[in-house]
Amino acid sequence: MRKKIEIIFQHGKGLSYSDIGEQVKASKSAVKHWVDNYNAGGDLSEKSKPGRPPTYTQTHAQQARALLLQHGSGGLAQAARALKRAGNTKTWMGKSTLHRLLREGMKMGMQPIVPDRSRPSAALTQAHKQARLLFATSNLSRDWDNVMFTDRKRFYFLYPGCCLNTVQWRVVGTRLEARRLSRPCCANVYLGITKYRPTQLAFVAGSSKRESGFFTKSGSPARSITASEYKSVLTEHLLPQGQQLMRVNGHRAWVFQQDNDPTHRAAADVIKEHNRGRTTSITLLPSWPAHRPDLSHIENGWAYLQRELDKAGCKTLDTWLAKLKQLVSSVP
Repeated sequence: MRKKIEIIFQHGKGLSYSDIGEQVKASKSAVKHWVDNYNAGGDLSEKSKPGRPPTYTQTHAQQARALLLQHGSGGLAQAARALKRAGNTKTWMGKSTLHRLLREGMKMGMQPIVPDRSRPSAALTQAHKQARLLFATSNLSRDWDNVMFTDRKRFYFLYPGCCLNTVQWRVVGTRLEARRLSRPCCANVYLGITKYRPTQLAFVAGSSKRESGFFTKSGSPARSITASEYKSVLTEHLLPQGQQLMRVNGHRAWVFQQDNDPTHRAAADVIKEHNRGRTTSITLLPSWPAHRPDLSHIENGWAYLQRELDKAGCKTLDTWLAKLKQLVSSVP
C-alpha cells in the first residue's frame, strides 16, 4: 500500500511512469496500472478476480505429506497415485504440482520435509541404547592414549585414471562424467590406529588378484575374512605392530579394540596366548556396543585414505595399491 501511495504522489508531481518505476522498484506497466486505477475510482485496493477454484488444496498437501513420511512410501509420484487410489483426488496429481503444494504449506507453517537418498542408519533398540550407556559410563576414566582401534574395510578401484575432488564446478546444463568400472577390483584390508601412528595394512581374503590360502568350513577357498585368517592377522600384524608402537611410546600395558564381527570371537584366546611369557600386557576393550562405528577414531583414518586415493587418480591397480600403502604411513 505504501508503494501504491508513493506512485500516486510522484505522479501528481509530474514524474513519468519510467522515473516512478525506478524510484519504487516497480515496472512501468505496474505504475501505469495503479495510476489508471486511482484515476478511475480512487481505490488502491486489489480487486478480486474471477477464476476457477483451485483443484488441489492444503488438505491434499497434508495428506501427501503424511503418505511421504510413511516408511517405504517412495517419492512424489507414488504419493500422488496413493491419493488417487484413496479417492482423495479425482485425477493423478503431477509431481511438480504436489511439490508446489508442499512448498506453499511450508510457508504457512507446515514442518518442512526433504527427500533423503542416503543409506538409512541401523535402527537402535532399547538394548542397543543401554549397551551404549553402559559402555560410556564404564569408560569415563579410561586413558585412551594406550588404546589401539582396529577395523576392516574394502577399498574399490572404481575410477582408474580419474582424479575425484570433493567439489567440482560445472556449467549449468552439463554433467560431470567419469568412467566407472562395472566390476571393480578391491583391496580388503585390516588396520590398527593409535594416538601415535597406524599399523601397516594387512590384506585379507576378498582382495583382488590375491590368493588368501584360507578356506571356509565347507572347504572352498575363502572369499572374505574367516576366523582362522583373523587369527593370522592378529598374530602376524596387529598385535606385534601394536605392541611395538605402544612400547616405543612408554606403554607396557595397552588395550586392543575391535568391533563385533563374528570372526573376531577368536581374539580373546589369541591375545591370552600372545601375553604368555611376555613382559607386556594386552587386554581387549570390553562391551563394545553394536552399530557404533562413530565411537572409533579409525573411521577418520578410513575417510582420509579414501579421499586421498580419489585425488590420486591412479591408472593401474598396481599403482593404486602402492598409493594406498604409501598413504597409510602419511596419515596425519
